[in-house]
Amino acid sequence: MRAPRWVLAGLVLFAAVGFILYRFQPVPAPKPAVATITPAPLPLTASIDEPPPDLILDLFAPTPARLDAQQRGAAITQRIEEVLAVTFLLSRCGFMSDAEYQATYQALVQYAYSAELAPSLEAAVIAVRPIADSAAASYRMVYGRVPCTDPSLPPIIDQLSAWRTQSARMVRDSSSNP
Repeated sequence: MRAPRWVLAGLVLFAAVGFILYRFQPVPAPKPAVATITPAPLPLTASIDEPPPDLILDLFAPTPARLDAQQRGAAITQRIEEVLAVTFLLSRCGFMSDAEYQATYQALVQYAYSAELAPSLEAAVIAVRPIADSAAASYRMVYGRVPCTDPSLPPIIDQLSAWRTQSARMVRDSSSNP
C-alpha cells in the first residue's frame, strides 16, 4: 500500500523545515562577567503629578543644546555597545581572558562616566548594564557566526588593548589631578 504523494511531500517539507530551523539556531553569546554592585534605591525628587513646564516643549521642539546632548549620548552608547560585542567575540574565541574582560568592562564604565553619560561611577555601572544586554543581542545577530580564525581579529585585539591602556592612563591622570 503506497502513501499518497501529498503525504510524502508533506513529510519531506516538514523534515526540510526542521533541518533549516536546527541548522540556523543562533549561537548563544558568552555571559558577561559583571561585577555585582547593588544600586541604592533612587529617591523620588520630582512630583509625579506635574511634569516640568518645558517637558512637552522639549519633546516636540528640543533646543539645539538638548539635541547635541542626545546625539552625544547616542554616540557614546553605540561605542560602548560595539566594544562589548567585540569583547564577547574575543572571549568566545579565547583571545580574551576573564580578567581582560573585567578590565575592559571597568574601562567602559569609566568611559561612560568621563563622557558624562552618567553623573557618578555608580550611575555609570547602572547605565552600562542595559547597553551590555543590547551588545549581547548584537553579538548574537552580527558576530555570533564569525569564525575564530578570521584574519580581522588580531588587529581588533591590538586596538582594544591600546584603548584599555589609554583609558587606564586617563583614569590615573584624572585621579592624581583633582
